[in-house]
Amino acid sequence: MRDESDEGACARLVVALMCSIDRRRVADIPALFAEDGYFRTRTGEDIRGREALAAMFAGFDPAKRIRHVLSPSHVWLTGEDSAEGLTDYMVYEGAPGAEAGAGPMASPGPTALNEIHSRFVRVEGRWHIAAHQVSPVFRFAR
Repeated sequence: MRDESDEGACARLVVALMCSIDRRRVADIPALFAEDGYFRTRTGEDIRGREALAAMFAGFDPAKRIRHVLSPSHVWLTGEDSAEGLTDYMVYEGAPGAEAGAGPMASPGPTALNEIHSRFVRVEGRWHIAAHQVSPVFRFAR
């Protein structure tokens, strides 16, 4: 039986993760993941576990301006306490040398269209990200 509240909870985890990355709220990120959850980097390295994730995200440049514009996530249950999902997203970055000020920052446009492959697990009644992997779809010329 399909449970849309579970699917919605999983989709909201993807939104929370990407918003936290964009706004550099890195302290919020590890709790979104299962204890042994992992984030596969663009170089293919799996950063596994909340402590390792906290260390990786702590290294993010707080001055870098980036936004991920997400499509609705397609989530499906694979078991009573497991689910998978796909989410497409466009990446926008501030133009090199542009500074954030009172108004919008200059950007040359989107840099990429990617898709997120997610696995989710429910632990003690709460959904968490078990795996976060990004696959490039398009890179845009600059």
